Amino acid sequence: MQITKVFQSKNLSRDKILLREAVSGMRVSEPSGSMAWQLRSEGLVVSAYESGKIVIQGKNTDEVEKILQKLDVRQDTSDDSFTSHIGVDEAGKGDYFGPLVVSAVLVESQELSRELVNMGVRDSKKVSDSTAIDLRSSILETCKFTSTVVISPKEYNKKYKNYRNVNKLLAWGHAQSIENILEDTKLKERPSKVVIDQFAKSESRILDALMTNGKKLEIDQRHGGEEDIAVAAASIVARGRFLLELEKMRSKYGLSFPKGASDVVSFGKEFIKKYGIKELDDVAKISFRTTLKITSTFDI
Repeated sequence: MQITKVFQSKNLSRDKILLREAVSGMRVSEPSGSMAWQLRSEGLVVSAYESGKIVIQGKNTDEVEKILQKLDVRQDTSDDSFTSHIGVDEAGKGDYFGPLVVSAVLVESQELSRELVNMGVRDSKKVSDSTAIDLRSSILETCKFTSTVVISPKEYNKKYKNYRNVNKLLAWGHAQSIENILEDTKLKERPSKVVIDQFAKSESRILDALMTNGKKLEIDQRHGGEEDIAVAAASIVARGRFLLELEKMRSKYGLSFPKGASDVVSFGKEFIKKYGIKELDDVAKISFRTTLKITSTFDI
């Protein structure tokens, strides 16, 4: 028996992302007519229309009810003390392969904060890779002022020789991303505060790296900074860009680079066999101790 349920969405982009996370095997189908998007899985079709209406059709009652409950999730983001602020976070710090990415996002109003929450923005560690990439696009479309600093592996290796400390390098990336937003000529009113997910034991690390405009702001460094919506948005923008950079590397070398740093040695050895040890500098953070494990059997 076919079950049909109709749901009025408050945010079609957010609901599309939630559904792809909630139901395994959901695939995107080509929309037609007034449809905004359509998702399908085995025995289930979810069609979204430009009017905001979502039609759910399926044979499994439990599955349909599960989707309705998922779509009905709403978070109250009302906060009378809200002030316009920048959030900053990074991706790739602990990954052997790929760049270091630092992103900053300015959340200017309580309304924008609510919109981001309803979109599904949260700590990037709590979302899948595909969701991070989709959410990144939505955030960039929604937020007027964002900045992303991508430090390629080759640039990372070069800078590391000067800094000799990853947190100093990371502080520079944070400072630059903040400065980029503050220097935007379209920014009419400068925010007074920056929230940062604290990455170093010493809070002075980022303070010492701040540039001309950044030094004028209140700097709020906190552990678990992604609980702040601006930091959560920045974490997703950074991670989404990191994943896209890995995809560029895959296209260039014809290899799917592993994330993290704990299970990369065998892949690294195979990469060197195929492309040579000098090419490792273009794809990996060679200051990691992992490099010794990878190169130990090769003549340097």
